[in-house]
Amino acid sequence: YQPILRFDGQIESVEALMALDYPHDTWVLDEGDSEDVRALCRRLGAHHFSRKGRPQYQTERGPFQARSKHGNYNAWLEETGFGRYDIVTGFDPDHVPDSDYLSQVLGYFEDPAVAYVQVAQAYCNQHASFVARGAAEETYDYYSSMAMIAYGGGYAILIGAHNTQRVSALKQVGGYPAHDAEDLLLALRYRNLGWRGVYVPKILARGLTPADWQTYLQQQRRWARSVLDVRWRVYPGLSANLSLRARMGSFLEGLNYLRISFIIPTGLALLAFMLASGTAPSVVSFATLPRFAVLMGAMQLCTLYRQRFYLDWRREWGGHWRAGVLRLAKWPYVLLALWDVMAGRQ
Repeated sequence: YQPILRFDGQIESVEALMALDYPHDTWVLDEGDSEDVRALCRRLGAHHFSRKGRPQYQTERGPFQARSKHGNYNAWLEETGFGRYDIVTGFDPDHVPDSDYLSQVLGYFEDPAVAYVQVAQAYCNQHASFVARGAAEETYDYYSSMAMIAYGGGYAILIGAHNTQRVSALKQVGGYPAHDAEDLLLALRYRNLGWRGVYVPKILARGLTPADWQTYLQQQRRWARSVLDVRWRVYPGLSANLSLRARMGSFLEGLNYLRISFIIPTGLALLAFMLASGTAPSVVSFATLPRFAVLMGAMQLCTLYRQRFYLDWRREWGGHWRAGVLRLAKWPYVLLALWDVMAGRQ
């Protein structure tokens, strides 16, 4: 977990945080307690924190788990954040914010019921490779119409890459949960205690998406495992105080990981059966082609309509066939993630 990232040989992340237009403190949470990072903070005027060498913040598991994102955040919150600040905005080290990021989100906390404010996630390297472009295309629907629908339905998303939270609410829910899907679990805890979230459909920061197959597929398996684990193991105990609409929306959100991963092997099994038996179901015939074409045309029109709500429409509109290829490639990894959850594997 590196505290900084180099873009084109220049350190941008910390510099961008220092340049945010609203008065604030900038902290770098440095797992390795690197002298280079300390020197960077001194040069730019940022605060430096490390839990290295503090055994109370280096546990095997739990809120201060060693070598974990949630453990790093919770150590800083316990030492400094809970007692010193009202609002905290966190960034993964590969995300660089616009200068007006804070000015665009802080006003929503005038409502005392708001625990967190989330803006869209976007990428700056999506043209680096086929995989990067496809991975970015997969997110366009989610961070536009789907995220807005979720907010309208009362279950605003929370994304770990960057978000802004009320410190008193964060303390009430026990800090960052000890889980790979800490953002998803944190949002559930907020809703269970009556806190609200706000989704702002704007691109105010950009980060990196995986640019090679190995990184992408490993990421997708990890994400799917953590999301499914929350939905099936943790969610039932945290949904009692939610409305029926919020419960259904939150539950179905996680099942999206499984939809394509069940459809593709089912289709392959059907194809193998037809080839082996020499027979085909009656629905597979030339007579169904016109109806299928009408259905596909209607679905494409719906897709084009949803694209009107894309946050960077001029760059994001299109057929997104690369995302389709990535979905075809990753379905075995999502099923492996399901097996991880069922077998209790981390």
